Amino acid sequence: MKNKNFITPPMRKPTGETGKTVAKRKDSWFEVKLKDGEHLSFNYRCNTVEHVADLVILKECNQGKEEVLTIIPKDNILYIY
Repeated sequence: MKNKNFITPPMRKPTGETGKTVAKRKDSWFEVKLKDGEHLSFNYRCNTVEHVADLVILKECNQGKEEVLTIIPKDNILYIY
C-alpha cells in the first residue's frame, strides 16, 4: 500500500552551472574584508571563490569534496585577497 503522506521530490535534471568559478588556489587561501570592517579568514580553508547573481560563494574544495564556508552578498564585500 502506498503512503499518501509521502510525496516524492520532483525529478529534475541539472540545467547547467548556476555559478561561475572566479578564482581557485591550490597552495594558498582566500580571505575576505567586509565593508563593516570584519575580517574573515576561514581558518585558512577557503581555496575557491564563485560568483552567482549578486552573491559570492566561498568554498573549500579538496579531492572532489566541496564544502561551502559562507555565502556573502557582493555589496557587503570590500575586497577579497
